Amino acid sequence: MKTFLLIVFSVLLQKIVASPVDHMSLEEKIVASPVDHMSVEEKIGQLFIIPLSPKHDPYDVIEKYHIGGVILKGDDLIAQMKCLQALQKTVKIPLLCCVDAENGLAQRIPGVCQFPKNLTLGAINDCELIYELGKEMGRQCNIIGAHVNFAPVVDVNSNPKNPIIHMRAFGDDPTKVAKFGELIMQGLHDRGVLSACKHFPGHGDVSIDSHIALPIAKLDKNALYPFKHLVEKGVHGVMSAHLALPEISDLPASLSPKVLQDILLGEMGFEGLIFSDALNMKALSKHFSDEEIAVLAFDAGTSCLLYGDHIAPNIEKILHESLPKAFFALKNAFISGRLSLKTLDQRVLKILEKKKMQATIIDPETIYDRLNTDDAYQLKKRLYRAAITLYQDPKGLIPIKDFKTKVIHLKDVSEEMEDWIANQKDLVIVLYGSPYLIPKIRGDHTILVAYEDDPACFEAALEVLSGSCLAEGKLPVHLPLN
Repeated sequence: MKTFLLIVFSVLLQKIVASPVDHMSLEEKIVASPVDHMSVEEKIGQLFIIPLSPKHDPYDVIEKYHIGGVILKGDDLIAQMKCLQALQKTVKIPLLCCVDAENGLAQRIPGVCQFPKNLTLGAINDCELIYELGKEMGRQCNIIGAHVNFAPVVDVNSNPKNPIIHMRAFGDDPTKVAKFGELIMQGLHDRGVLSACKHFPGHGDVSIDSHIALPIAKLDKNALYPFKHLVEKGVHGVMSAHLALPEISDLPASLSPKVLQDILLGEMGFEGLIFSDALNMKALSKHFSDEEIAVLAFDAGTSCLLYGDHIAPNIEKILHESLPKAFFALKNAFISGRLSLKTLDQRVLKILEKKKMQATIIDPETIYDRLNTDDAYQLKKRLYRAAITLYQDPKGLIPIKDFKTKVIHLKDVSEEMEDWIANQKDLVIVLYGSPYLIPKIRGDHTILVAYEDDPACFEAALEVLSGSCLAEGKLPVHLPLN
């Protein structure tokens, strides 16, 4: 019976998204769609995205609350794939499968080819390489059955001391951030994967991690620029940020109609899905109850209510405490008229329309071989090689011609190391870390920035040091004087 219902739903859904009805108004589409035949509980369930963990038996929770989406987290990938495929065969309405893979699946899943972080990518001058990475990320998403990638990050890292964005941003130039975000987005789109840029209205100028507290920020046109650009270029989704913006709203940005409805939907004209950042993050949970968060998030304009974690007790709390509270709070709000049922129908319809894509179903046992291809590793090497940056070489020590030249490799800079470097002459320093460490290096030394502690970075550095290739990268941020 469930298989029959799934077939019927798929047929109806194809009718919704077929070109002959594209001219219909949203109200006409709702009448002609499965939304009109869904209960209030089924509609509410479609708003939720919960962590998929085979260890926590998601079947009963997904069926009881009519859950609309799942997010893959760091776990046994093969077990997750088996669980996901089994769920997709049994649920009445297909699940929207999401992944938080800003620079590829290795960010969340061990054993997958690791690509450079965004700040490293920001040093690259070859736009084609960034687009190729977007396509490869899309290929990876297809293989694991993910429809949505919460990428690209288009926060402008304007605060060098930002504890949460930093290496996740393409840099501090809003124009470059917008361009690179567009390239990643287009690569995902060309593989049939939905993009969701983040964190609106901009998480780059904060000094507090929103996972542990609520950062305070200012609404800034430079921070908004990349989002406006991607909206104009057709991004499918936007993820909101848990930020306090006291000059415009008493509520955090992710719970504020002034931010999401007035600016994103109104001024920018965004028509896609608004995803919340994880609603169980302490930036919100320290100040609001689970019930308040869910109702306020929907009222602000959020389409998809995301709850995420990878730690077992936290997942248990989400599935058996936060989710039920949020679900019934929304149900009461819709029945009482506090929230609009018409708005619920509109948002659920948009979610259902995004489920028209069909993810590839493969044998989970072969998944790592399909992800870790030779092409993927070659792309990784090309990216790191293109990013490596010669910050300064005042005495022309590169390429190294004298075996007596001192070369040191740094991952971070302690006070003792700072003092030692300051007392040396003619050093070649290879930095496998944030470029924001450069001001701590005192002395007239050669500085080669390799950005990350990865074997591919070490290989690229050796090639530059030996003269077999040039350092073609450009520093993606402006450095503070001290």
